[in-house]
Amino acid sequence: MLSKIHKARDAGAIKRFHTARLIQGETVAEHSFNLVNLIMIVTNGNASRNLILAAITHDLGEYAVGDIPSPIKRALPKEVAHQIDLREEGAVQDIHPCMKGIFLAPAEAFLLSLADKLDGLLKCIDELRMGNRRITTAGDNYCNYIIEMCDFDAPFRGVALQIIQEYNEEANK
Repeated sequence: MLSKIHKARDAGAIKRFHTARLIQGETVAEHSFNLVNLIMIVTNGNASRNLILAAITHDLGEYAVGDIPSPIKRALPKEVAHQIDLREEGAVQDIHPCMKGIFLAPAEAFLLSLADKLDGLLKCIDELRMGNRRITTAGDNYCNYIIEMCDFDAPFRGVALQIIQEYNEEANK
């Protein structure tokens, strides 16, 4: 049990945005905390237990593979990306065996993915407000990912567009 506790703590300490210069670093633990709160806010506290569990553990497997930037993951051959995903899932299940039986409805999986990207964009807004103009490459990528996801009927589209607008205002100052 103690080794699982240490692995979970180590996973939470993994640095995010390691390919970008940051003024204030962020760990997987900070991101996961922010992600769960974002989900709780946009669902008015009505997120399912499975969604909350998935959100709090979604990057825990990075202790086994590191934080692979989204553009790199997208550029990998599908079979390679799938193997990385399987390794991450296995690492999460090593710490939390109960996660093996956790399944998300398609709408929940969409919300988790959208909220993950929105939290990344919110981090870019924080960096811009501290004066980090170099974060715009990451911020612009997040905006593009979010826009791709949010067609006219997408749930939480309004919140996503508000965050994009806030980012654009900060980036254009």
